[in-house]
Amino acid sequence: MVTQDIANRIIAEESEFRVSESNASVTFLKQEVENSARHWAEAETAIKGHETNRTRLDVDLARDQYKSAKEKLYLAQMAQTISVRKLGPTLNLTDAATYPQPGSYKHWGILLLGLGGGAFLGLVFGLLLSFAAKAPQPSHGV
Repeated sequence: MVTQDIANRIIAEESEFRVSESNASVTFLKQEVENSARHWAEAETAIKGHETNRTRLDVDLARDQYKSAKEKLYLAQMAQTISVRKLGPTLNLTDAATYPQPGSYKHWGILLLGLGGGAFLGLVFGLLLSFAAKAPQPSHGV
């Protein structure tokens, strides 16, 4: 139960973090849109009376910056809606970890299997060494 509670808390914190991040992004981009709109309006008022290529370029750049900020705000608001409604990727706990129940596996069977396997391998290795020692050695001479 403790592991399940911790996992649920982590999942809830992650979900809250995503929502707070999307809220912060929307707030920031709203300010950017307001600043861009103000900058565009200032450029429009500055151009009145003495329009040049440079001032027209400034107005066009301010308008493009405003459009870009509006598009980013729209995308951030969609992401915010998705995260608030939990429609995007989410973490879910499907099966909590559990400790094995006492008696659910056989300690003695595992122990005997390990001892028997080790004894068998030791016997085979010992026989191979004894046969290698008794084997006739080839003579290296004339």
